[in-house]
Amino acid sequence: MRVAVCCPGPSLPQTWPLNGRASGYEHVWAVNRAMLVVPADWLAATDVVFFQGLLGDARPTTGTLTGENTGAAIIKGDQSWGWLRTWGGTRLIEQQAKTGRPIQWTVQAALLGAAEDGATEIDLHGTGGNGLPEDCTGYRGEDRSAGRWAREADDLAYTISFLASRGVTVQRILP
Repeated sequence: MRVAVCCPGPSLPQTWPLNGRASGYEHVWAVNRAMLVVPADWLAATDVVFFQGLLGDARPTTGTLTGENTGAAIIKGDQSWGWLRTWGGTRLIEQQAKTGRPIQWTVQAALLGAAEDGATEIDLHGTGGNGLPEDCTGYRGEDRSAGRWAREADDLAYTISFLASRGVTVQRILP
């Protein structure tokens, strides 16, 4: 099954039709703020502020993958978020953690969640343009230092390798 995972990086508008859907994908996952511009089947996010108002009416059509102590506490029982799965309840996330490299970034959770749902090919959009001051929504928050991007790139490469060892191909789609 071919799946798209869309991150909110500044390159997303160059590889994905914003507020639309690219063809050829069984499912589309939005990571964090990408949900604001990508109609998605699944949302992977954990930020409390994100769930408490930033998203507004944007909702995934199938389900939400989130952390136990953040998003899950807010959306539990609210069916407008779809089926709720937590990081701790996701088999592949737990398996990667047992290798000594637990996930650190929501993009890793989305990739592992998509694979757990049957994806064998994943196209990863919106991960280009590291170092730019804002994401595809104009957001300029959190740490955007070179060190942060290096840590995320290393962790992402590990998850991509972990998935490859299980027969799942991840291709970064860059402009």
